[in-house]
Amino acid sequence: MKVEELFELSKGKRISKGTLFDLIQYSKQPGSEHWSGTYGRIGNTPQQGINWIGLPPHVRGVIIKTSLGLYAHDGWSDDDHVSYRYSFKARKSVINHGELANRVLIDQPLGLYPLLLFTDVGSEWQFEGRFDVSEVADSHVVLRHQSPVSDQSPESTSIVWREGHKRYVTHLLTERSGSLVAWLKRVMSPACDVCCDNPGERYGVAVIEAHHTTPLSTSLGDHEVTPDDIALVCPNCHRAVHACMRQGMASYDAIREHLRERLSLSGWSSTVQDGRPPTESQKRRSSSLKSDE
Repeated sequence: MKVEELFELSKGKRISKGTLFDLIQYSKQPGSEHWSGTYGRIGNTPQQGINWIGLPPHVRGVIIKTSLGLYAHDGWSDDDHVSYRYSFKARKSVINHGELANRVLIDQPLGLYPLLLFTDVGSEWQFEGRFDVSEVADSHVVLRHQSPVSDQSPESTSIVWREGHKRYVTHLLTERSGSLVAWLKRVMSPACDVCCDNPGERYGVAVIEAHHTTPLSTSLGDHEVTPDDIALVCPNCHRAVHACMRQGMASYDAIREHLRERLSLSGWSSTVQDGRPPTESQKRRSSSLKSDE
């Protein structure tokens, strides 16, 4: 068996424990029947519970092998087997979120690689499907079946690990609440809160995005979200805001002012660009930027 075959498995397929063990063990050995090249190497924890295909920032997927009842709080969260709670790896009951086995779980919402979940059925492992991380807590993650179609794209995974990284991923998961974004787009102005442009007006399609402005240190648990917690931003500014967050800037207001200053210094205004007259949103943007100076 080779790594590529794992990505082609259908839900409910069973694999002998020996076959999966050998694949994980010998995928690292050039010349073995399980060798698929450097990007097919599988790293693993000693008990092969968490197994990552490739190395950051080039993780292709994560194999999770779990036995129901092994940990008291692990298991299916619903009768339809859509969500599964899975505990982080711990050493002497201490969890290190920076440990690679835990990092590849926490980073999944960034890289969007599939989590391949296998459950113990005697002498075999049963494939439960491809999962995403839908929640990151201190002791565990919640896995949820991948949607057939997603409008999310991977973020850059070449991020230096640091304190607060888990909070940043939690922030992303909060922003990706489909019902929240849909509601905000109905009740809030479609102009970008940073550059004041209206990408829908420019492109003729709705591409505005929601950014969660609540300080990350307060967004780890369940909390109510109000319109004051959300800013609608264009895709370019949203990526720039996240880049500033990854560099350590926590305050959205500070990031917004920083980016507006950069836009102003770069000459981003209502002047004619590329031979085209400015749009109405460009005029509003220019007026807003000047009023903040």
